[in-house]
Amino acid sequence: MMKALKASLFLLALRCLTVASAAWHVDDESGLLAFKSAITHDPSGMLQDWKPGTDCCKWSGMDCLGENRVMTLSLTGQPGERDSFLFGTISPSLGKVQNLVGIYLLNLRNISGPFRIFFFRMSKPQYVYIEYNRLSGLIPRNIGNLARFSAMSLEGNRFTGPIPSSISQLTGLTQLNFGGNMLTGPIPAGISRLKNLSLLSVDRNQLSAGIPDFFSSFTDLRVLRLSHNKFSGKIPKSISSLAPNLAYLELGHNSLAGQVPDFLGNFTALDTLDLSWNQFSGIVPKTFSKLTKIFNLDLSHNSLVDPFPEMFYNHFHLGAIPKWVTSSEIIYSPKLAKCGLKFKLDDWKPLETYFYDYIDLSENKIIGSPIRLLNKTDYLVGFWTPGNQLRFNMSKSRIVKTLNYIDMSRNMVFGKVPEAISGLEKLNVSHNHLCARIPPSKFPASAFQGNDCLVRKLIPFSTSTLQATATAMLALKSSLFFLLLSLLSLLTLQCLTAASAACHVDDELGLLAFKSAITHDPSGMLQNWKSGTDCCKWPGITCLSGNRVTSLSLTGQPGKQNSFLSGTISPSLVKVQNLDGIYLQNLRNITGPFPALLFGMPKLLFVYIENNQLSGPLRRDIGNLTQLNALSFEGNRFSGPIPSSISQLTGLTQLKLGGNLLTGTVPAGISRLKDLTFLSLERNGLSGSIPDFFSSFSNLRILRLSHNKFSGKIPNSISSLSPKLAYLEVGHNSLVGQIPDFLGNFTALDTLDLSWNQFSGTVPKTFAKLTKIFNLDLSHNFLVDPFPEMSVKGIESLDLSYNHFHLGTIPKWVTSSEIIYSLKLAKCGLKFKLDDWKPSETYFYDYIDLSENEITGSPTQLLNKTDYLVGFWASGNQLRFDFSKLRIVKTLKYLDVSRSMVFGKVPEGITGLEKLNVSHNHLCGRLPPSKFPASAFQGNDCLCGSPLSACKRSK
Repeated sequence: MMKALKASLFLLALRCLTVASAAWHVDDESGLLAFKSAITHDPSGMLQDWKPGTDCCKWSGMDCLGENRVMTLSLTGQPGERDSFLFGTISPSLGKVQNLVGIYLLNLRNISGPFRIFFFRMSKPQYVYIEYNRLSGLIPRNIGNLARFSAMSLEGNRFTGPIPSSISQLTGLTQLNFGGNMLTGPIPAGISRLKNLSLLSVDRNQLSAGIPDFFSSFTDLRVLRLSHNKFSGKIPKSISSLAPNLAYLELGHNSLAGQVPDFLGNFTALDTLDLSWNQFSGIVPKTFSKLTKIFNLDLSHNSLVDPFPEMFYNHFHLGAIPKWVTSSEIIYSPKLAKCGLKFKLDDWKPLETYFYDYIDLSENKIIGSPIRLLNKTDYLVGFWTPGNQLRFNMSKSRIVKTLNYIDMSRNMVFGKVPEAISGLEKLNVSHNHLCARIPPSKFPASAFQGNDCLVRKLIPFSTSTLQATATAMLALKSSLFFLLLSLLSLLTLQCLTAASAACHVDDELGLLAFKSAITHDPSGMLQNWKSGTDCCKWPGITCLSGNRVTSLSLTGQPGKQNSFLSGTISPSLVKVQNLDGIYLQNLRNITGPFPALLFGMPKLLFVYIENNQLSGPLRRDIGNLTQLNALSFEGNRFSGPIPSSISQLTGLTQLKLGGNLLTGTVPAGISRLKDLTFLSLERNGLSGSIPDFFSSFSNLRILRLSHNKFSGKIPNSISSLSPKLAYLEVGHNSLVGQIPDFLGNFTALDTLDLSWNQFSGTVPKTFAKLTKIFNLDLSHNFLVDPFPEMSVKGIESLDLSYNHFHLGTIPKWVTSSEIIYSLKLAKCGLKFKLDDWKPSETYFYDYIDLSENEITGSPTQLLNKTDYLVGFWASGNQLRFDFSKLRIVKTLKYLDVSRSMVFGKVPEGITGLEKLNVSHNHLCGRLPPSKFPASAFQGNDCLCGSPLSACKRSK
């Protein structure tokens, strides 16, 4: 029986060097086709290009890297489009796709079945998002064994029963989302151990008891969703420790009681606060006046009483608009209502008006005219100036197509009402000096009342009617009912309208500007991004409460040219102010400098702009992006040094700058990024010594520094990363000295790459403790015998080539491995008969390199047992066999058996190879047609035919 593969999180550089052009892996194809076979109904043909014999890296929903191993599976249905859903189950054979890092099965709606146990046999998944399907049953008690996970979301399924206590073992999680299921019982106290969480969501379940008082454990929590459960008691005091970082606190629809705590006013970054449908009593704390960034506030359906704090206007007396507002190049929404402004609007000359969406200058003492300002705005949506002393001719005011809201009531506006008002959604020009006929419109009389001589359809307004209406309005406003209704409307406006609202106009404008900067979209990735449609339903867009766009995710498929985008990143994307994640990955042809718009997006947490062509230096002030949780510019063309201000990004858990053209040394200040779990700087031109600052990192699991120009020794402080470190890659540098003994203490190590350096001496005996190692590359150094006897349970990839070892035979711990796929022991002093080597498992072998040894015998028996071999190198040995009897499998691309004693004819099967070398042997006969040069066949006894000399005709 085939045992489940234990594969590493990312692929070793050594495999990338030899198989950039290799075909897809057969295990991936097999696992994915099994997944497809378990889908019983696919109305949209989402999986129609998943066909046997085609490159699965080019199938829809696939993302491959390195050696064409599938790394992510991403299938998403579109809410409201039934044809985009899938029906079926998740095949357990998906476990064959052992290099999967991310599984994203979102909004497919009709995927049913239990929690799949194959997750426990897969070593690489870090990100699992199986959302809005019909998975059911219990969450397994041993879910804590999935300790490698960084994010887990099972939102919107039908799981029942309690949240297992073993969840406390998933200490690497940054996101945990079990919302929208049928879970019962209390929240396990052990969740307090998940200290790296930035999002915790268990809303829309049936959880009960009190909310645990354990939140002082969390330093990075930004989203806490506990609404729609059966929680009772008070809001725990430890929630106060989440200030000021917390942005979303949702406790609505429970049975919480007591007073609303004062400390909630300290959450100065709060975007959304929902305390609705509970049993809170008393007054709303005065501290709520500090919640200046609140966008969504719901206190409805409680027992709260007066007085309500002054929140919507402050008591500023600014006089003029501050210079730091006027000088901003990216501001889109200045709102300074009732701020004591007293200046002439004609004199206000902001540096940039192009991006303005909203201008609110209500209830001040501003004079002059807004015409010059409005004539310079192209995308204005709302303009409010009631209660000022503006004096201008309205008929000369420009009303741009995007404008939806105008309120210039209670001023001294004169002239005619222009025809263009018909395109507005809301208008108020009451109590001015306007005159003449009102153009046809949908607005009520109240929008025009109190002017000098306005008429509609040649019928003058009745002064007595207006007075009667005004009197009635005043009476209504004076009633307690109206006051309470107004307050409730203010507090619940977002909740009442979000369900039916389309995406916010700012989001639509920003995204359409992004699209306009894309010059080539061959696959039509953005073809559904159309003005006037709901951008929350556009491909690549995710919206949360209030229909605000929170995530932009566009991904190209490696090897699939039509999936790439060409263009730049529009600075107008800054209008999408609720974005917490930007994922522009593998689009390949996105160019331009470091995107400055990132500095204007205060809610942004995750930036992954990977494998594109951004260039120029990294911004010196990159350290101002302090809110970020993850930053990746991997695979671009940034040059110059890493800015020292990067040390200010202390909230980062991932920093990936690999695959650029960066130079200089690694800034010492990176040591301040103590929460890092992933640090990747590989494939650059960095130099100097590797900094000795790793004692600062307590959670680092992946360290990639390979393919640079680092010199010196491996720093001692790396020893402090044990035992958690799982990936250490420092290959392809100029490191010297002996391999440190302390590397043997990394008992959790999956991958160790020390290749292509100048290490000398012996391999430490402590390596015998690396029982979990799967990928070990020590090649191209100056290492000598003895090589330690390893106790590895199952090596997957081993390269000891080109050192000074004299192994004699292939070690038992290699021969006994049932999951090995890559064995490279070139020039390792091997001296045995190849027929006698009987590895435990040959099925998975992709690469075998036994070059430059003293091996005798024949590889025929070995190669006849491999079904998926890609490369076999055995040059410079003493092999003796009949080449015509060698089985050449369809997957074989590279074959080198030169400088041996091979005889017989060259078989027809070589035509399918990409590279061949059989020179300097004893081959004879006519060569079959092929593309190979003469050097591939030279030095044999009697070969003839192209590309060698022509064969003699037989008489």
